Order: sequence, then structure tokens, then C-alpha cells
Amino acid sequence: MYQYRVHHRGAERLELRVGWFWRVFFLACCAFLAWAAFHGGDVYPLPAVMGIICLVAGLYNERWAFDRNAGQVVSYVGLFPIVRRRVYDLQSVTAVRVLTSAPIGGSAPEAKRDHDSGPYTAPGVPRVLQRRLVRLSLRMRQDGDDALSVNMQTESQRRHEHLLMIGRAVADFCRVPLETFD
Repeated sequence: MYQYRVHHRGAERLELRVGWFWRVFFLACCAFLAWAAFHGGDVYPLPAVMGIICLVAGLYNERWAFDRNAGQVVSYVGLFPIVRRRVYDLQSVTAVRVLTSAPIGGSAPEAKRDHDSGPYTAPGVPRVLQRRLVRLSLRMRQDGDDALSVNMQTESQRRHEHLLMIGRAVADFCRVPLETFD
């Protein structure tokens, strides 16, 4: 549901952010459900609980900022106003990766299939767990030859092209290769 949008802030800054549409949508749903929960002087618990869930979804914040001037990659995740901030060195980024993983019970040849389910799915495993996933991550150099992989986003196989487009934008900005693994 939440998808990153690429925003260029000049030639020296790139941001990946969740679009405002979803925030406005969930906060509007929260307002409507709050009105429904307390309408007529009575308190209705179901709209109140759903309103709280919509409030949390509307306040959710996830953002990545790549800044050449500061030499940093900054990740922000949390609920407004409480946001966890992680800072990485931009020079330590060695590659941007887009990795497709096999479903549970699958193997490498099965991961090459284009379908979410089919003759290669494992019996007894719920269909939702058999979907192929695509992961966008940063490969970073850490303490000599050690490598660190920082996960940016994991999506269903259906969003592969979207994550590939974001991966290309980040790789071009960081001037590192884009590695794809299917």
C-alpha cells in the first residue's frame, strides 16, 4: 500500500518518501470514524478502534534521504512526532540491490517462475506466504571487507518494476552499480 516516491531536491539531494495521499486518506478516515464513534452522545467501540488504527496509519512516516553535501544516507521510520533516525555514510554504499526471493517451500529454480502460485507451491502453506517478494536494499562497506545489507523496502513481486525504478534512481544518484538477482 505504501510506496516510495522519488523526490529530487536539487542535484545534491534525493529523497524517497511515502506519498501524502495515503496520510490524508487515513487521517480523513480517522476524522470520520471519530465522528461516527461519538455521534449522538453514545460511544461506539468499533468505529473508535478503527479510527485509532487509521490515526496510526496516517501518522506513520518512512523516508530515506541521500545527501551528497553532507555525505550521508539518513533513514527515518516511526509515528509522527516520534521518529527513529539512522545515519549511514554515503561513501560506504557499494551497490544498490533488487533481490527477488523464492516463496516459502520454494527453491532457486522455482523462484524464476513468473506466477505467485502454481505447480511449484508447497502444499499446506497458506497462499499469502507463497508469494515471491522483492527486496530493495543498500550494500555497504563496513570495517574493512565486511559488508552490511540495509533493507530499504520489501514488496510483493507485483511491485518489482516500481522497486527497480527506485533502485535505478538511487544507484544513479549514489554513482554505484545496481545489482539485480532474480
